[in-house]
Amino acid sequence: MLLPLLLLGGWWLYKSDLFSQKREIVWRLDRDSGSIQFLEIQILNPQGELLKREEFYFQSPGPEEVQQRVPLSSGDYPIRVFVQRLGAEPYVTYKGTLQVRGRETIVVWVRDLERVPSATSH
Repeated sequence: MLLPLLLLGGWWLYKSDLFSQKREIVWRLDRDSGSIQFLEIQILNPQGELLKREEFYFQSPGPEEVQQRVPLSSGDYPIRVFVQRLGAEPYVTYKGTLQVRGRETIVVWVRDLERVPSATSH
């Protein structure tokens, strides 16, 4: 009788927000995603230190979304996204906050992030 309770308690602790959980992050690109040739995604901890950085290179047309599996605890994480399009300025930089609140799948629309002036890009 005690073993099932211990196992249940351990499973509950493992699934709680006390530990990092694998989260699926879906990065939705804009309607003109076909012109994207390069995408860099950075997830930082609350102190601004880099937790995850990933680069994606695309042949034309680019995808409408990109997915990542990242171990994260509940909290707010600063994010930066760098986008390079065919025939456009070198990079467009976006910044925002990734809010992790117990969900295993998080959808981020890049178009809803704050665009950073190009003088401070990448």
